[in-house]
Amino acid sequence: MRFEDDPHPMMIRILFFAKAREAAATDEILLPLESAPDSSRLWDYLVVQFPQLAAMRDSIRLSRNSQFVQDTEGFAAGDEIALIPPVSGG
Repeated sequence: MRFEDDPHPMMIRILFFAKAREAAATDEILLPLESAPDSSRLWDYLVVQFPQLAAMRDSIRLSRNSQFVQDTEGFAAGDEIALIPPVSGG
């Protein structure tokens, strides 16, 4: 989902779920874009801002606008990025 009606079009929204939400102590942040980051650069930024995410980096999947992304995929203004930890169910 994109958020074109957002007053800051040069932003991406980062959503945190489950253990990622606990580590970041927030549900979401808005990240201003100076250039289009890829997954690796985004992770580097997030780990600096939320050091507890570092231990989860290998197990969390990133999605862009509700689609899982590859490690080298870039992001653009208006994207919604979600950090999705592994889930289990019965």
